[in-house]
Amino acid sequence: MSTESSKCCYEKVVDDRYGLISGKDKLVFIKVGTDGTIYGYHNKYLEIALEINRVTGFAVAVSSNKWDLLDYLEEEICNVYDELGIVKDIIYIGISDGGAIGAIEAYTVPFISRMLLINVPLEFNLEDVQEGMKQYKGKARFVYGTKDEDYELAKKEIPALGVNIE
Repeated sequence: MSTESSKCCYEKVVDDRYGLISGKDKLVFIKVGTDGTIYGYHNKYLEIALEINRVTGFAVAVSSNKWDLLDYLEEEICNVYDELGIVKDIIYIGISDGGAIGAIEAYTVPFISRMLLINVPLEFNLEDVQEGMKQYKGKARFVYGTKDEDYELAKKEIPALGVNIE
């Protein structure tokens, strides 16, 4: 993906943990997979963030997911608020382990109104994901490829939570 935007990088990077782009109205919070950086392979997360900001005008925060930095989602959102200001509506995008974090912990952050959870690993997290999603009051969508490792398990378990799966 390439953007025609004149931007080429995050407006602000905080300790290599958060890549931030200011915007209006809403915050799109992207949590990457295990041991992922705010840039991703070939800058994919930076490009996604820039494109979301260009198309919607929303603020975007990309959060790394390093093994040695285990924060709770609520704490991460507070850290982003400190940098970007208070946003009353958050759209959460979680990839792999970042999706599991959202599914398990989003209910603790009432401003998260919608979630897109991509290829959430369920084999070791199923009960925690089920418990977290039962408590979450917003809208959520789980997305898997038919060849993803947990596709069959997700197809069986996720609809029972009243959540969409594609």
